[in-house]
Amino acid sequence: MAIEHTRQHALVPLVAAILIAVLAVGVSRPVLADHLVTFGSSTCGDPPGQTPRNCISVGDNSTHYVYLISVGTGYTNAIINTMNGDYGPTDLTMVRLTQNSGTDVQVLDDDYGITNVAGWVECPTWAPQGTNAHGDRWCKFQYLRFNLNAAVQSYWIDAGSRAYMACHEMGHTLGLWHRASNTSSCMIPDVPNGPTNLDGTDTAELNNYY
Repeated sequence: MAIEHTRQHALVPLVAAILIAVLAVGVSRPVLADHLVTFGSSTCGDPPGQTPRNCISVGDNSTHYVYLISVGTGYTNAIINTMNGDYGPTDLTMVRLTQNSGTDVQVLDDDYGITNVAGWVECPTWAPQGTNAHGDRWCKFQYLRFNLNAAVQSYWIDAGSRAYMACHEMGHTLGLWHRASNTSSCMIPDVPNGPTNLDGTDTAELNNYY
């Protein structure tokens, strides 16, 4: 499966297109003057009928609220660890909510019956959302889903893979796009037991934006 996302707005020509098979988020991104080329929102459900429907959004401010709706122990620990260890040291304030009220991210894990996608993020059509000064879509109540289907178990079977997935998908809820495979960033796509941390470029993008 190869899914490509496009920007909601086009300020300059697209400079990158990375199609992936397992994480279900592609990259095609114009250069923007106010932040780097691997950051911003993407169009949800493009092309129409895309399964699963997914997209990258940004937060509406520097405080990022996360609510774990239905998550097993393994991914609960991975989400908490990435919030504290990866995103906490940035200029963001990461807050775990105990009830689903005003959250930015809703986290779930389940066997979704999908055999080639391990995780994805979606801005629901009903969610409060808008366009910020950068021209990016912010979205509340984003769904962050981890797929526990046996066909993609290499992405969730052990703590290292879950740490990679949690760091990666959380990045998509904040505007981080895929990175080149020769980096040490968790934002490289399609790597079971991949890097489990943000790198300096990711951190700089988040701090520059928020």
